[in-house]
Amino acid sequence: MIKDIDRKKLRLMLNRNFLVPCLTIFLAVLLFSNGSTPKAFAATANEIDQLGLGQNQVNTQTEQSSQDEQFVLGEQKTIGEGTVQSWVKLDRNQKPISVGINLTEAAVETAPPDDRSAAGKDGIKLQLQDGIGHQTFEYEIAIPNIPEAQIPFTHLGVNWNPYGHGPEGIFTAAHWDIHFYTIDPEYRRRISQYTDVHKRISDKLPPKGFTNPDYQLAPGTAEPRMGSHTADFSSPELAPGKFGNIFIYGIHNGQVIHWEPMVSDDFLKANSYAVQPIKLPELYSKSGYYPNTYTVKHETANHQYVISLDNLSYHPAYSELKEVKL
Repeated sequence: MIKDIDRKKLRLMLNRNFLVPCLTIFLAVLLFSNGSTPKAFAATANEIDQLGLGQNQVNTQTEQSSQDEQFVLGEQKTIGEGTVQSWVKLDRNQKPISVGINLTEAAVETAPPDDRSAAGKDGIKLQLQDGIGHQTFEYEIAIPNIPEAQIPFTHLGVNWNPYGHGPEGIFTAAHWDIHFYTIDPEYRRRISQYTDVHKRISDKLPPKGFTNPDYQLAPGTAEPRMGSHTADFSSPELAPGKFGNIFIYGIHNGQVIHWEPMVSDDFLKANSYAVQPIKLPELYSKSGYYPNTYTVKHETANHQYVISLDNLSYHPAYSELKEVKL
């Protein structure tokens, strides 16, 4: 006769011997029910969190899976026989990582070749005010509107300069100016530098801290629909004949209004690749995610050039900082 305690041990053993294989079969069916690939390999980061697999597994899955990053495509415009399109890249938490443009090879090869050319249906031609007298071709492009992403940039002004612009001997080579504007398009379209008064308004510097101390006003760079330009005068790109790519801040009436990678046409067509740090200001007039680097690269497989502001990080507006201090 089996004692009561022995019966309890037996029931426990039977339960274990029964439950373990059943649980194993259940998990196997669950993993392989959607095909030959285990579901765990296709799990999103949120699913991994719910399964409680731990932080290390989440990081590995994030690195391996492109599903954790999302490209949100924006407006597309025609340049020559090609196109330019804006985009925003988000991480799995819907925070912005990068913002940029895809500029097709066809656009670079067939952009207006000279001042006599038409800008095309999606662009406008503007007279530069640099004293040299050439034209710039502007293509205004909306950036994807994602309010929760807190991107401070509202739209782009992609400017193609077939003869470059001043200063003479520095930027007087064919190049692209990629303006990421923090102001609304209506404000920008009203910017005019056709009189001395307008130029003085444009050249007004932001208060200390809102521009990087290495950046200085470049004289004679006030332009319609752009404002004035500041540059890091220690950059080797400012030596005659050395310009390949450089970063510029645009200002107007005491505020920073655009962040601008400038890229020479020769640099693009040489299949060059650049990831450059950006010298940042200490203070910001608008809260949002701002870049720490910019990238210029040629994606040969996609027949396009990519110019982007990257490694975005959050900076509160100065007004918010003042409220916190008070």
